[in-house]
Order: sequence, then C-alpha cells, then structure tokens
Amino acid sequence: MCLCPPRLKKVRRALFKERDVSITLKQFNAGHLALPLLILAGETALIANLAGVEFDPTQAFGHSAPTNAATLAPETVTVPPRVFEYRPSGVFLVDGRESDAALRQGELAQPLSIMRNQVSEADFAACVSAGACEPADIRWTATDADRPATGVSHDDASDYAEWLTAQTGQIWRLPTDLEWVAAAGTRARDDAIGTQGDASNGSARWLQAYALQSEARAADGPPQPTGHFGANEFGLNDLSGNVWEWTETCFSRTRLSADGETLSVLETCGARVVQGLHRTYISTFIRDAKAGGCAVGAPPTHLGFRLVQEQPQGVVERIEDWLSAANSMLLPGH
Repeated sequence: MCLCPPRLKKVRRALFKERDVSITLKQFNAGHLALPLLILAGETALIANLAGVEFDPTQAFGHSAPTNAATLAPETVTVPPRVFEYRPSGVFLVDGRESDAALRQGELAQPLSIMRNQVSEADFAACVSAGACEPADIRWTATDADRPATGVSHDDASDYAEWLTAQTGQIWRLPTDLEWVAAAGTRARDDAIGTQGDASNGSARWLQAYALQSEARAADGPPQPTGHFGANEFGLNDLSGNVWEWTETCFSRTRLSADGETLSVLETCGARVVQGLHRTYISTFIRDAKAGGCAVGAPPTHLGFRLVQEQPQGVVERIEDWLSAANSMLLPGH
C-alpha cells in the first residue's frame, strides 16, 4: 500500500523531475518514513529558497507544544457534524426593500472544537500582561477573574487568538456565524422580523427589530460569573446571557430580485457579525456597542468572545501547500 498520494508525487515529479518514490506501509511501521520526509523537507526548503518563499520545516512536520500549553489551553467541547436550519447573516434587499433572509439548510460538515466558556477576565488579563493585548474597557468597578472578558473589540479578540495560538502551539480563531449557530443549538435565535421593509419609511423595520430584540434581552447589568446562564445541549455555557460574542463573519448587503435571485453581494469586513440573544453587526474597533457602532437593532449589553480550535493539517497537506506555493513562484510570469 502506497502512503505517498498520487497528487503529491505528481507535484514532486513536476518540480524536481525525479523518479517516483513510494513508501510502503511496512516501511512506515518500521520507522523508515523519516528519511524520505527529511529528504523531501530539504528539497522543499531549497526550492522555496530559490522561489523566495519562506519554508519552516517545524511548521510543515509539526512540533512539540510549548511547555505552558497545558495550563493555557482552554476547555473545549466538540460539536458533532450536523444539519440545521440557518438564516444567513447580513442585510437582504428585495426590490430595494429590506427583507428577511430565506431560511435554508445549514451544515456543519466536520466536528467543531469550541471553547466551553467565553474567554474570562483572567484569560484576557494574561494576554495583556504579556503585552500582546490592549487592556479591556471594563465598565464595572468590581472585576472577577471568573467573569467573561468584556469591553473588547473584534480587533482585541483577534489579538488574543493570535497570542493563544503562539502560547499553546494550537490554532485558535473566532468562529464564523454559521459555526456559532451550529454550536449554539437550541440557544440560537432566529432574527427574522416577519415583515418586509417600506421603501418610503426606512426606519420602520429598524424600529420593529429594535422592539423585538429588546423583549428578548437578558437583564442589563454586570457580566455574570461563568456558567450563570447555564449550558446548551452540547455543553457550551452562557450562550443566552448578557455577553454577546464576536464572530469572524463580515457584514454583507445582498440585493435580490423579486423571485429570489441574487443580483449583487457587497461585503465589508469593517463590521462583523456579533451573536447572542440576537444577531447584530458591529464595527470591528468598537468595545462598547451602547456607545455606538451597532448597525442593526438593539445594541448588545456587553461584547465578549469565545474561540474555535482549528484542527491542524496533516503532514502531507502541509508539504503540498509549501510545494504549491514554491511551484507557483517558479512558473513563467512570476
């Protein structure tokens, strides 16, 4: 049985004009895979250097996690692949009038590893102490290490994800809106208003959304201790509390024809989807939505976040990525 995929051999032959090399399962089990991989890493580093592409063998083949990975890595839960009802995020216009997005079938194709709890004040403070994050804008005089970090922007959340990735050797990022809804399960709220906007009165639908969202809100006040609002069916805590969560999904505006055909999509990543008791859209630098920057409906009481742990690529996939980048740099015209 050959463990060297045909597509990798094809790329390798095209790059180096060398004969085919196969690794058998017996050789793999005997530990004979190390030498071919080292040869391939050396060849990849050489060709990458000629092409001006940075190549780090420790990233290509993996490396041991930092010594503090166990203490810093947060507790996660795994949401299994699932199909669920999903209403896409963004603003949708039909004949110039704002309308609800059509409810469709959403799919989480792979298991999702996501933090059980929102990032806490203590977690975020560690990033601040390391000089990798800016201090949060905390509006409450009494802070608590076990409360979720609030007063953070999308930029702050991204900085924390980068820092946690560097500290643990694991890949951390914000979830997409679809991933958040999949993980929220029965705690996810449908943001449909049920009526189409009036082209002559643009504020009417906004006011209706504000009223509906205000009814669904948890009580204003300071963030509550972790676990205060309970867990959903997958074991994620506080999805329906008074701390909304940043996602990685950009704000979009979609124009539809009367029969539902997409005419245009305008996406801006200067604002991102925020999820919680209701979905809204907030500028990436905003830390307190009540002070401004909330594009739709009632502003969230607090802004916080939780992260997804990205599953790392396998060895073969990583090598192919490096080879593909180097090959593209060497092609005529590059």
